[in-house]
Amino acid sequence: MNWKVTRINTWWSAEEACTMLSFLDELREQLWQTHGDQITAYRLEELEARQSDEAQGQLDFEDPVDF
Repeated sequence: MNWKVTRINTWWSAEEACTMLSFLDELREQLWQTHGDQITAYRLEELEARQSDEAQGQLDFEDPVDF
């Protein structure tokens, strides 16, 4: 695997930062409209995989200790 580095400007004026945030909002909206159902299904599969990991141990949090 070859690593590639993408460099971006990390110092922006207030106007440039505002423009970038507007772009990211629009990008998020468009991605959600296009792939929202697939994203939801993917996230649910991730959650189910984490919950069904049988190698995970169980901890007993109901200690009889009074504080």
